[in-house]
Amino acid sequence: MSWLRSLPGPALMAGVVALGATAWWAKSLPMGLAVGLGVLILVVQLLRGRQATQLAAERAAVSRLLEQVSPMSRAGMPLLAAMAACSQGSSHPGPQALALALQGLSAGQPAETAARGVEAWPLSNLTYRLCLVHREQGGAPEGFLKAFRDALGMAEDLAKKRNLALIQIRWQANIMTAFFFLVLLASAARAGPLFASLLATDEGRLMVTLSAALVIWGRVSLNLISEAMQ
Repeated sequence: MSWLRSLPGPALMAGVVALGATAWWAKSLPMGLAVGLGVLILVVQLLRGRQATQLAAERAAVSRLLEQVSPMSRAGMPLLAAMAACSQGSSHPGPQALALALQGLSAGQPAETAARGVEAWPLSNLTYRLCLVHREQGGAPEGFLKAFRDALGMAEDLAKKRNLALIQIRWQANIMTAFFFLVLLASAARAGPLFASLLATDEGRLMVTLSAALVIWGRVSLNLISEAMQ
């Protein structure tokens, strides 16, 4: 059951609520399981997409940070000092946490103690770890900065090309979801009594629930294709 504990809390809660509500409304436990599992997976996918967006924003912030640090380092300013100074002026919380970590390191804190605030930001934490390597090994920082900045730029270019390829899949998923709700609203508006009588029967509610389950699992499938392309 370790996989169950690894699920995000909001996704697990949404899946359980969808399962219970659907099983009660459609009077069908298998249909409730189908909808509940689909909602759980869909929320997990949405959370992963949000994490990917946050990582892209952090990548751009760290890339801008390295661009600001490079001329200061070439002018003779120590790398850690330049990194801390530029990180303070960043609007992204990742580089700001990096600045605090570097300040703590300069104040004599142990490396792991100073890193506690930056560990929540993957790329900023990686930058901090590379700064530690540079501090231990010394040498000119230009090569380190150029290689890291080029790697971030390559990752950002690949992400842009991938997003262009995924636009069609995302639009298909959005249109499919919107079309289902438009059909329901149009049915209720144009044939209200007929639609109400449909929902008044167990068979009618089961068919509507089945349609909703197919829409949810279709959206899940398109998201899986999108993740595979990433």
